[in-house]
Amino acid sequence: MDAGTEALLQRRLKPEAVELRWAALQDGQVPAPLAVESDEYTVDPTGGTAVDDAQLSAFRAAVLAELDGVRGDATREFDHRMSLALRRHLRILPAEAGRGDVWDYLTFVVFPDLVISRFAPKTRERYRGDSRRHALRRLWRRGLVLSPRFLGGDHGLAEDEFVQILERQTTSLSPALSDAVASAIVGSGLTGGERREFARRLMKIITYRTGMYWLGDEDSEALSRFVDACAAEVTPSSEPS
Repeated sequence: MDAGTEALLQRRLKPEAVELRWAALQDGQVPAPLAVESDEYTVDPTGGTAVDDAQLSAFRAAVLAELDGVRGDATREFDHRMSLALRRHLRILPAEAGRGDVWDYLTFVVFPDLVISRFAPKTRERYRGDSRRHALRRLWRRGLVLSPRFLGGDHGLAEDEFVQILERQTTSLSPALSDAVASAIVGSGLTGGERREFARRLMKIITYRTGMYWLGDEDSEALSRFVDACAAEVTPSSEPS
């Protein structure tokens, strides 16, 4: 979300509406984007400014502009651009970002055409809003935790590397540490399977070394030194001892 932009209360798609749209997708019927009845969703009643139709339309338009015609079949580039677009334009509160029904609304109402272009409606995990493998939620999470330079392009991480960083609590809760790990992976000079194995072993060592201790984000240089020291321990046969 752009700095200084107010977060909005997002809409939450009701379970029965989710099931109807899921069934339609499986039958090859893609719901028209932004088409929804007022009784199909709710909004947090506790206060704050709720997103309206015009803002949702503008949000979708901004994301489409960022994608610039790239669709889900160009998987790596689509994920890169969508991560950046959600980072910049999704005006969401952290608490609401943890709700599956919010992501259900974004999936089945705001971006059904984009999600189905990325994942065929066969694996429900990609369409279930409370799943960490959700088509959009995982990309928003990348943009939240990692710096833009690691989301794609020459310094972009591979899918397995994103998983290694973002599905471990040690790194997923610390953007500075995540960036330090990403930098070590990209700077390793390795490619393909060797880099993938390096990333896995590096995360294994970092997880072992940190244990139950919290690493703060205050000193990025100290975090980089810590990650570099862990990376120096990685060899093709190394295991934490």
